[in-house]
Amino acid sequence: MCCSVALSLHASTISLQTRLFGVWVTLGIAVISALSYRHNRNKYATDKKPSSTSVRQFRFVYRFIQVSTIISSLGGCLYFDWRFLDLHDSVILLYSGALIAAVGTCLFLVAKTQLGDRYSPCFDAYVPNEFTASGLYRYVRHPIYASNLLVMLGAFVMSGSTWILLNWVLLAYYYRRAAYKEEIELSAIFPQYRTYQSQTGRFFPKPFRRIDYCGDIAIGVIRSRHLTARRRSKGVINPLWKKDD
Repeated sequence: MCCSVALSLHASTISLQTRLFGVWVTLGIAVISALSYRHNRNKYATDKKPSSTSVRQFRFVYRFIQVSTIISSLGGCLYFDWRFLDLHDSVILLYSGALIAAVGTCLFLVAKTQLGDRYSPCFDAYVPNEFTASGLYRYVRHPIYASNLLVMLGAFVMSGSTWILLNWVLLAYYYRRAAYKEEIELSAIFPQYRTYQSQTGRFFPKPFRRIDYCGDIAIGVIRSRHLTARRRSKGVINPLWKKDD
């Protein structure tokens, strides 16, 4: 076993140090993702009611995608092997994929930070009282979804494993489904959402699109009319709730 691994690495055009770099990138992103998705349900569900847009089965699908992608990325970075359906054994692609994954991780952290404790996962979604149109959300309606897809694309380019590409297609399907359901519900709650929707991309910014919001959208916060009226009548200012992605 050890001899076969050594021969595989020796025959490869990629050095062991470069392969280990890919391994550390994979493990680093996995740790960041695991820590970022640790949530106290009582926080993201406070003062909200459950949404009908939750894609319940995605909880289990996502775990499968997460684990299989990590295994495929580790295997693809370490070995050029048919069992990982590897498409390349290139140093340039390994580093390029690592860069793409790193950029995606940074975008994810920024988008996640902009939501803070108000984030709720798509498999346990809650109706937001407000949503944000500032920061990354000024250009993209679902930057967390987009950044996760970018991270997985980077893992595919880095490792060359076709298994990851198949996972990317599956993840994109569920994200598109969740985003579509969320946008229907938000359009019914927030009158300004259709204007915001027409000037932003779902997962990627619209090219050559002028961002020209009006009213509350200009300051990055859109509140439902019912919530605003209730706050004014009670004279209570609640904590800021943002669009959950």
